Order: sequence, then C-alpha cells, then structure tokens
Amino acid sequence: MRKKTAHKSSPPYILIAAFLIISTVIIGSGLHTYRNQVRDVRERHCGRLSGMAEAKVNELVQWYAVRRATMDVLCNNPAFIQALVRLVADPAHTAPHELLQQWIDLYQIRYGYEHVFVLDTQSFPLLASPAGARLNCSRIEQASADIFRSGKPVLIDLHFHGTDRHIHLAVAGPVYDQGRPLALVVFDIDASVSLFPMLK
Repeated sequence: MRKKTAHKSSPPYILIAAFLIISTVIIGSGLHTYRNQVRDVRERHCGRLSGMAEAKVNELVQWYAVRRATMDVLCNNPAFIQALVRLVADPAHTAPHELLQQWIDLYQIRYGYEHVFVLDTQSFPLLASPAGARLNCSRIEQASADIFRSGKPVLIDLHFHGTDRHIHLAVAGPVYDQGRPLALVVFDIDASVSLFPMLK
C-alpha cells in the first residue's frame, strides 16, 4: 500500500509581509515622534538660554551704565572740580586734600570699589582711597591721553595689577577745568566681587 507523503504548508508570506509593513510604520512613526520631541526640547531650551543670555547682557549694560553715570556726576561736580584746582595749584594745602579725600572715600565705600584714585594729567597719583593704595596698572596710564581726548568715562577692560593675580577692571573719567584737562578719576573694581557673581 502506497504511503501518503505529508503535505508541507507554504510559509505564511502574507503574514510576514504584513508584519514587516506594520513594523516599518511603527518604527517610522516612532522616529518621527522622537525627532519632533527632540526639536521641541531643543527649541524650548534654546529659547530659555537665549532669554537668560539676554537678561545677563541687560544686567551688565545696566551695571556699567550706573558706574559711568556715577563717574559723570563726580567729574562734573563744580565743588569737586574747584577743590581739585586748588589741590593741583598748591599740593601742600591741606584743606582741599582733606575735602577730596572724604569725597573719594565716600564713593569707594558707598559703591564697593576696591580703590578710587585721582591722577594728574601725567597719571601721577594725587589721591587714593583707601589712603596709601597704589595703582599698579599700566593700561590706565596708556589710555589716559585717549580718555582726555574723548571727554567721556571709559571702561578699562579685564586686566591684572602687576603681580596681583586678582582680575580687575576700571572706569576712568576725565576732569576738566574750563575745558583744560585737570585730572583723571579711576574707579578700580575687583571683578571677582562686583562682576563675576552676576555671570553665574
């Protein structure tokens, strides 16, 4: 008697094809969703960082504007100018010296400057607050002629004072007596105290 051979069923090609199509659609949809999420997160964080950066820039601009305005007020104060004229004319006269010392001490303490200096037109120190402080910054001396020509307070950017490894910056403003250069006022600022905390 002839033995019947087992009939082998053909592979379910239709099911396999359907599975591959569905898998492709799911993977493609997942990738599309993932890309959209990444784009949304990136845009959200970029917008937040941009807003933070803009706020920091505005804060820095305001910070410098306050110091420049303060310098303008001092350098254009008639009483301050007259006391300087008397000091330059007679450095041994104690009255203008004491008055000016009290003035710059007030600015140094009130606005938290590390030092305040008053220099003559050759960058020679006339006064310092605290008294006895030394200005060891060649950049201010190099910039003094340009500052007098500009007639405006100038920001002396980040720099070191000699061997002092603290980073400083300064605002330097010219003082005139009837249009004639008379003195240079310098607000010396410790960047680690007054500037860097704003950048954190």
